Amino acid sequence: MTEYEKSLYDVHANNWDSLFITMLRTDDHFLEKKIHRFLYAYYYTIEQKHIMFHYHCLLSYIHHALRKTILTYDTCQSNQSE
Repeated sequence: MTEYEKSLYDVHANNWDSLFITMLRTDDHFLEKKIHRFLYAYYYTIEQKHIMFHYHCLLSYIHHALRKTILTYDTCQSNQSE
């Protein structure tokens, strides 16, 4: 399970402690920043729309990273079969 898949699972399961640990351990600085901004908004912001904005930004980045990872994997697999 990649850190993106784990992050996606943690977001959907409302497992904020595990998401925080992923934030600390990841090498992807963009993922780290997206998680940080979301968790900060979740714990310290009163406005729901601000929390939802960072929630959707995090999910959008995870989706982008997963799609990029899958495309890279598919490209590697097709090069090996040639």
